Amino acid sequence: MGEPTASGPTARTQPPHGRSGPTTTYVLRAELDGAAPAVWRQLAVSPGLHLDELHVVLQAAFGWDDYHLHRFSSDPDDPWGQPAYLCPFEIAEGDTGVPAELVRAGEVLTDAGERLRYIYDYGDDWRVTLTLEAIETHEESAPPAACRDGHGAEPPEDCGGVPAYEVIVGAQDPSHPDHAELLAEFRRWFSAEDDPARIRLTPFDADTVNARLADLDLGSPPRPREVPVAVADLLAGVGGHPVRRRLLRLLAEAAIDAPVTINPDAAADMMRPYQWLLERVGEDGIKLTKAGYLPPAHVEAAMHDLDLWEEWIGAGNREDLTIPVLDLRESAQQLGLLRKYRGRLLRTKRGGAAASDSVALYQLLAERMPPARRGTAEHRAGTVLLLALAAGVDDTDDADALVTEALIAEGWRHTDGTPLDMWTIRAVQRPTMGVLQRIGALERDRASPGDLTPTSRARPFAHATLATTPHSTDTGETS
Repeated sequence: MGEPTASGPTARTQPPHGRSGPTTTYVLRAELDGAAPAVWRQLAVSPGLHLDELHVVLQAAFGWDDYHLHRFSSDPDDPWGQPAYLCPFEIAEGDTGVPAELVRAGEVLTDAGERLRYIYDYGDDWRVTLTLEAIETHEESAPPAACRDGHGAEPPEDCGGVPAYEVIVGAQDPSHPDHAELLAEFRRWFSAEDDPARIRLTPFDADTVNARLADLDLGSPPRPREVPVAVADLLAGVGGHPVRRRLLRLLAEAAIDAPVTINPDAAADMMRPYQWLLERVGEDGIKLTKAGYLPPAHVEAAMHDLDLWEEWIGAGNREDLTIPVLDLRESAQQLGLLRKYRGRLLRTKRGGAAASDSVALYQLLAERMPPARRGTAEHRAGTVLLLALAAGVDDTDDADALVTEALIAEGWRHTDGTPLDMWTIRAVQRPTMGVLQRIGALERDRASPGDLTPTSRARPFAHATLATTPHSTDTGETS
């Protein structure tokens, strides 16, 4: 599987403070700059929408497919000026501006007559001026965004921008005053026999736009201005894919700003397998077999002392053939509790210090999750799984689907280029799921023994992993 591109630092300016409450509705006129005749949409939106949500509203309003970069600018006379509110790719590239997902419409438009510029597709250079026409009292039954009126067919993707759009419109319309001239221009661009009708123009229809808007996931909960670095990496990786809004919603529901509370009794029970292993290794360590595995006596002791027989059928004396013990030892190494040195299994300094303190060990495990190298598919999958559990998702099938969508959005595939399958998705989650199973945060489903389901321990521990790991500064992106 390929490695995603790392993101870089970014400078930013802060948006002004304005309206963001639910008591008002903004009436916006979104007009395509330079188009004649005019192409515009009148939209009624909540000022609480974040600008990344307003972006998808505009995509729906003009019939675009979100194939290209976009940005907002508060300087209507200079669309590339500051302050700028940027899409995830530009933030990841280190461009100057504020992540659009952190700014609400009500923070950049506060009074009737104010304008905001939206740019989409830097090649075709579609520029839309948003004018706040009116501020109305919000009706409780009103959706977060609705289209009230409009004019002009939807500009096709990759057609060449406003000049090409005007030629296509005029060439298709025999009643256009310049039809003959524009038809000739169209055929000069393509071929003498080319039919302009082959480029489909969708007439404006408010019902069609509103049907699209109804399918959007709008009105996200408040988003933290600091996020775990692993989640920031994930958000940067998925870019503008629709899964991004689902991840942001889960991030809000995970409440990572809430304090971490650890129940000492629960911690003692959850950390028992790792404490047992740390105590078994002891200060002197364990001499491993020539193949690098635990000797049979230690494997048998683990199976007996940790009651692992329900999970495995076999002799339970060879580590390479006893997966529960193998997973426990390997995860302890991945989490930095143990290490191999000259044929011996030894405790690390931090592992030894936490060996007799279950609360400290709980905190250490939370800090080290997911147990995989940052930037790998295993780390990404573990991050999505922990985010879902911290937000209260209680069905691992739902978590699997989210992991699948996020990895596909980030561009992960098999090394031969084929799409990821469910077996691969489960495999890349295995390091994280293995730890969660060992500590009792996941348990086997009695109705379907091949599946794991979250327990009451899953959400607090997943919350701790997100709240105690390093956080990026106020970007929502990697810094």
